Amino acid sequence: MNESEASRRAQLYEVLLKLSGLLGSDPVRSDVRKALDAGGTVFSGERKNVSVDEEWLRRCEEAEADFRAAIEQSRSLIKKDGEVVRIDRAKRPSKDSVAHLARHSNLIRSVTDDGRLAPEEIYITANDDDLAVYENRFLYLALTFTADFVGQRYDRIKRAYSETGVSLRAGGSVKDQKKDLDYALELSETSNGSGDAADAAGQAVTERIRNVMNSISGYLQSPLMKAVSAAPKLNPPIVRTNIIKNNVHFARIYELYSYLYSYRGPGYTLNDDAKNNSDADERTKNALADVAALQYFIAYQGVFSGWDESEAAYDEECEKRRAEALRRLRLSAEEARERKAAGKMTDDEYTALLERTNASLYEACEKAEEETAELRRSEREERQRTIRLAAERDMMADKLESTVKACEERIRENTARAEREYAEKADEKIGKERLAMQAEREAMKKETDLLAARLRGEGLIGADGDPAGDVTDRDAFIRLEDEYFALEEYYRRQWAKVKKSIRSREWKKALKDGDGK
Repeated sequence: MNESEASRRAQLYEVLLKLSGLLGSDPVRSDVRKALDAGGTVFSGERKNVSVDEEWLRRCEEAEADFRAAIEQSRSLIKKDGEVVRIDRAKRPSKDSVAHLARHSNLIRSVTDDGRLAPEEIYITANDDDLAVYENRFLYLALTFTADFVGQRYDRIKRAYSETGVSLRAGGSVKDQKKDLDYALELSETSNGSGDAADAAGQAVTERIRNVMNSISGYLQSPLMKAVSAAPKLNPPIVRTNIIKNNVHFARIYELYSYLYSYRGPGYTLNDDAKNNSDADERTKNALADVAALQYFIAYQGVFSGWDESEAAYDEECEKRRAEALRRLRLSAEEARERKAAGKMTDDEYTALLERTNASLYEACEKAEEETAELRRSEREERQRTIRLAAERDMMADKLESTVKACEERIRENTARAEREYAEKADEKIGKERLAMQAEREAMKKETDLLAARLRGEGLIGADGDPAGDVTDRDAFIRLEDEYFALEEYYRRQWAKVKKSIRSREWKKALKDGDGK
């Protein structure tokens, strides 16, 4: 059982203990307890019993020290390579340079009088550390293989432990002249979760497997293994080099790798651990009765909206308990003084009693101060909230006022713009109609001039437009003059109608455009 699960169970058990102590004499609890005795309570549960083969687990645990020691040694092989260069380009000759020069005397240019050699060319070695040697690559292979081996079995064991199920059926009834109570409870749960349903032994085994996995993962994250991971991977069979055979740590790692490589089977066995009870024990029935009494209280409060009344009653009860506790403390102190005065109490006992009394009073005072501070804090928060709401109200009022002013200004601007647009469009329409009427008038004038010319040609009127001499066709002249005046009157009336129609149409359009904007 991990730490979080143990803490949760402890907290729930503490709640049950407090609930049992508070509801020991509750009538609903007693009735439910009778109903459970009269009826029946049946539990059934199922849990996987996992038996792990601890041989492979023990070997993996023992190999952790060998893996750590092998990595700490950080074995590397010096790759030696070199070339023959001119003596003026040689930087750091070594003993390999001297040995090469002894084998190739042709490179010696001269020998000084004191016996010193003066070569023309010399062999220079270049050393380079290579961590990806065979032994380190084998170490990386053993670590990854062990991690896969343990990880697969850990996942399967956890999954097996998580497959649990439990069901509960409890019920009964109590009927007499005063009450009629029926109680029934059904619960069914099937879990496939985190594996916390394992017993103590199973939890211990899974914890050991988890520790091995964490150790192997840590070794794989070491700088040496990260460097070796980029090298080509080894494939079985493994060659047992001198280091793998003779080094105690590499030899044990090779034995573990060979054991895991040849291991067959899942590494554990599964057995169904089913448990069925025809009836619950006394503690279980009492706990169910406690919970039922609490459920009855919750149902009553929810149906009849009694939460506020219950909260007020709780506060009043707490105040009574504090007052009763202070009264008992005062009585105890007075009784102690009387016993001290009568010589029935020593000074040490009296002092100890006063210290306990003072401690209780101090605790009560601290609690009262905390409640007072809480009330003051609530008052400050309420005051700040009121101030904040007032500020928000003023801000909203200013914002509303500015918004109204902006809307009014926008309406005025839209109205003025609509009037200007209306006037411009109206003037444009009137101008167009005036031009059309002028064109029509000019056309009528031309027709009149043609008629006058025809009359002058016929001698009916003179050059000044007056009748010439004796007009024989006076009726024709009068008709022509009446037509002329009728045409003038028609033009005037039509022009007035056209101007009125244009103004009305443009004004309606301007109003419509203003509302849309």
